[in-house]
Amino acid sequence: VSSFDKMDAIRKERIVGMAENFIFEHTMKTDKYLTFLGLIPFLFLLILSFYHFETTGYISKLFYAYSAIIISFIAGTHWGICLHSKDGSKRTLLESNLITLIAWLSLFYLGLITELIMIGCFLYLLHVEHRLKRNGIVDTVYFSQRLHATYAVILIQILFYINRNFI
Repeated sequence: VSSFDKMDAIRKERIVGMAENFIFEHTMKTDKYLTFLGLIPFLFLLILSFYHFETTGYISKLFYAYSAIIISFIAGTHWGICLHSKDGSKRTLLESNLITLIAWLSLFYLGLITELIMIGCFLYLLHVEHRLKRNGIVDTVYFSQRLHATYAVILIQILFYINRNFI
């Protein structure tokens, strides 16, 4: 192997490394934006509920359905993380299915407890993500992003609950 071939291999490694870094940084920014853009429907429905557009229960149904969709999406990311990780756990796969079913089944009830069930689902998913971080499966940046988004969603859920039941 000539020194020219070695230099060519080093250049290729650097180019691949730079491309991987660019893709990683771009993906992290996109993930961050999409995570926080996902809060907009929650905020929009919360604002509508404060302006007493809640005459038919339609806003509540949309709010709960969107909550179940987001819970399903987060649980799906847990599936993807576990399936592509050497340390993926069958426990996490089972938990993600169970939490999704609980969220969707709570839609049939649509009573005072639905908000509490949804909050519980979000908290449990955050617990799962904390375990994934602790086991080195997800990094601190991802977990921090999910932590902030989850707290924002829970705050919105609590405000929706208060508005729906006490105002």
